Amino acid sequence: MSSSKSNCCAFGHRKIYFNIESELYTIIESLINEYGVEIFLTGGMGETDEKFSSVVRSLKKVHPSIKLVLVIPYFSDVLNADKEYYESMYDDIVLPDQLMGVHYKSAITKRNKWIIEKSEYIIDCTYRDFGGAYNAVAYGKSLCKKIFKVKNNAQFSDEKWT
Repeated sequence: MSSSKSNCCAFGHRKIYFNIESELYTIIESLINEYGVEIFLTGGMGETDEKFSSVVRSLKKVHPSIKLVLVIPYFSDVLNADKEYYESMYDDIVLPDQLMGVHYKSAITKRNKWIIEKSEYIIDCTYRDFGGAYNAVAYGKSLCKKIFKVKNNAQFSDEKWT
């Protein structure tokens, strides 16, 4: 990962029960235009990652220099079996060196921490105050990362962060 380019990631729960795409589009476009973000990191798991990745892909049509990078927590046969699919959906696929040999049950949490450490900006799509996504965003806040909250989710949460 190049350190000269600004990175962004998004975290949210596996299931989403409302429309967040238009708000994601607005936030991501602002990150590109106002903050110079060029690299968008995703874990590729769950509906939040699907929607985040979809919006980034749609903005690539307007901003062809931006990159969507899938960060995987461990090797999987599906990457080889569906190689063409993954190559068409992501600009790069990364397995951080720090995750090599990590037990699979802790790999996702460690991958999320790696993504946050590599990102200057985090889009918070959480609507509950527990779970892996919530913990990931809390970790980002502890590192003083710039957080952009998807407000559409706030109606479903005990909004502790603004």
